[in-house]
Amino acid sequence: MPLSNPITEPQIPPPIARDAEFQAADAAHVAAPNPHPQYQSILPVSIVEQRVNAPAQISLLANTWFSLGILNNLNSGNSESLFAMSLYIQYVISGVTQLYWQYSGACLISPVWWKAGGAQLVKYIDMEGHNSVDFIVSFRLGIDGQGNRMVEIYPQLSLSACLIRATFVRLF
Repeated sequence: MPLSNPITEPQIPPPIARDAEFQAADAAHVAAPNPHPQYQSILPVSIVEQRVNAPAQISLLANTWFSLGILNNLNSGNSESLFAMSLYIQYVISGVTQLYWQYSGACLISPVWWKAGGAQLVKYIDMEGHNSVDFIVSFRLGIDGQGNRMVEIYPQLSLSACLIRATFVRLF
C-alpha cells in the first residue's frame, strides 16, 4: 500500500510501537538500576565511604611519618576490594579555618584485610597546591589488626597549622 504524507495510524504495522508505548518503555529503561546486566558496570554497586581526619589542627615535618587514625573494617578478608583514597589539606591561619582545601591528591589502593608483617606498601600521591608548589605525599596503611589499618602519611615538605582529611571510597 503506498504511503501518504503524513503517515496515518492504519499505515503503521501493528508490531511497531506507538508514541505512548515507546515513551513508557523508554521511561522504564531509564529508571531501571541496571538495564543492561550483560555488561559489567564501571560504577560501584554501592559506595562505602569512610573518612579519617587528623585529630586536630596539626603541623607536619617534612619526610616524617604521621598517623592520621584508624581505617576500620576494610573488607571481610574473603573478597577483593578497591578503594579510591583522596587526601585534603586545609590551612588554619590565626585560628581561622580557610574556606578551601589548600592541597588535594588521590590514589587507588587494594589492601589486604590483615597485614600481619613484612614491608608495607607505599603509594605516592601527587598533591596539587592552590597557590603554592605541588609536592608528593607518601601514604601507607600500617599494621594494626584484622580489618583495621592505621592511615599514615609522609609529606615531602613541612606544613604548619593545618587540618587533614583522608577519604576512602570503596569502589567494589
